[in-house]
Amino acid sequence: MAGRYVSPVTDSWPSVTVASMTDPVAVPSAPPHRPIALVTGPTSGLGASFARVLAERGHDLVLVARNEERLRTTAEKLAQNYGVAAEILVADLATNEGRDATAARLTQGVDVLVNNGGSSPTENSGMRISTCCEPNWP
Repeated sequence: MAGRYVSPVTDSWPSVTVASMTDPVAVPSAPPHRPIALVTGPTSGLGASFARVLAERGHDLVLVARNEERLRTTAEKLAQNYGVAAEILVADLATNEGRDATAARLTQGVDVLVNNGGSSPTENSGMRISTCCEPNWP
């Protein structure tokens, strides 16, 4: 059964017909929300392992690293192997600009953050490397 929408401004019936929420034919089901994980340092080591496990679990990914070629290769492989969306963000987390770009992307919404990238112990950038992940991580 279709319903009609009454404009709160004019109290008139516009020509738009809105389907009833009980009409499965008229209301396409929205795709289920897939969690989004942002992983820094995903091109090798622990970061690559975190990205793979999250993709296996059905998370769409935002991958952050400074080497664009390796980042693209990693994103393409994960998307192809696990059927997830893999967004890339080329950013050097040892710089203010890279950290700011990553923080800006975080404000757009993520469900899981794996902060595995940053400077090497020989660099003096003040970055602390830590890993954050979802509750009940094995």
